[in-house]
Amino acid sequence: MLTNQYGVGLNSHLGPVEAEYSFAVKNFEDSGDDILYAARGSNGIYPAGTWPHNMNPELHQYKHTFKLHTMYTGKITASGTVSKTGMENDFSDAERDIFNAGGAVTFTPITALTFSAKYRHRKVKNDTPASVIIRDASGTIESSEVNPRESISYLTDTINFDARYRAARWLTLRGGVDFNKETRRHTEDWGDLEDASRKWAWNVGADTRFWRSLQVKGGYTNTKAKNPAYNVQPDQAHEFKGAVTWMPMDFLNVFGSYKYTREEREDIHFVGEYLDGESHADERRAHKHDGSAMVTLLLTRWFSVHANYGYFRNYTQQDLVHATSNPPAALGSSGDFRSDPGIWYENESQVYGGGINVDPGRNFHLNAGITFVNTKGEFKYHWREVTPDPMDIGALSEVKTEDMIIHAGTRIGLPDNFGLGIDYQYSRFQERADNGFSDLDDGQAHVVMLTLTKTLGKGT
Repeated sequence: MLTNQYGVGLNSHLGPVEAEYSFAVKNFEDSGDDILYAARGSNGIYPAGTWPHNMNPELHQYKHTFKLHTMYTGKITASGTVSKTGMENDFSDAERDIFNAGGAVTFTPITALTFSAKYRHRKVKNDTPASVIIRDASGTIESSEVNPRESISYLTDTINFDARYRAARWLTLRGGVDFNKETRRHTEDWGDLEDASRKWAWNVGADTRFWRSLQVKGGYTNTKAKNPAYNVQPDQAHEFKGAVTWMPMDFLNVFGSYKYTREEREDIHFVGEYLDGESHADERRAHKHDGSAMVTLLLTRWFSVHANYGYFRNYTQQDLVHATSNPPAALGSSGDFRSDPGIWYENESQVYGGGINVDPGRNFHLNAGITFVNTKGEFKYHWREVTPDPMDIGALSEVKTEDMIIHAGTRIGLPDNFGLGIDYQYSRFQERADNGFSDLDDGQAHVVMLTLTKTLGKGT
């Protein structure tokens, strides 16, 4: 694979205003086998043959960006950004145009009080070809009957208002509201997808310092949505989060954070060629826990060690509509599908790690560390324990994995402003579920990377 990136920019000071323009080009091409093939029987779309899949097409992208912001640091500051991006897929001739615009204004009437307002506008236009010609491996069969569905183009507008008040030297209060609206085009080919979605959110929080060495932050966010586009997007969500930083001594830093999110969706729907239209299910509930902790010990001015831990747990309960055979016996056959209410999906990840950092200066830097990741997940019925039946949904879906990553890297300064970087990483993956259904393979990888850099204009 080969990626080429080029960029150029201009910056200018126009009195109290600073302006910046940049232009960038990015091209991607696969230098190896960019097409994979698989033998397929006739399915009403393709005749029998060896057809391509998982292609890596050549991609071209350009981007214009213009930024404007005030250099005035008084009570009112403002900034604005406008960008236009174009993308093209050489294989299918699909094109995408993206227009972004945004602005922000900050007002500080008194030292302890700050108001800010932000507006973001994003327009994405996707141009899908009417048909794509695909050839089999021999090149003797052509299919021009592949008519892609029109890709969805959309327009998003987001408005945000925030306020921050320093009530005391040890207490800062925060609050804000957000409004988001998304309108979509070409939704008629995508089932029961609404033409527009809206989302409202408000948040409150506080930052406090009990002692000079102890800082605590906390916050709550409430989000409501109308006509969310995807089943995994909630109608309503509640998020609680907090963080603690403790520095009892100059050489010791302890940090911890926790976030809990509860999501609710009252109506979900499933659309597909085998469902003969659309099928509705009642609800979706999700409970997510996300926590982390890190301890850093500065042994000397240039040598430190750290240890970290991360935890993530997700419980999702959802009604599912699925086929009772694969593939379904007949298109639109209602007897070939069933709805299972209240299916639980659970996944959990734990991350353990540690490392060292050596930075004595003198054009030398070294870091090294090790990370362990344990992950598990499964589906199960919430109203009963998983049975010993080997074909039970819990046994069929259970996944347990272990990862280990060891890395080490150094940066060395060389004469004439050159720099040498040497990085090594070892990764090991192991599948731990003992159910006989997993198709995951154990594996390991060694990666060595050498980089040579040259800094222009330094010391000359």
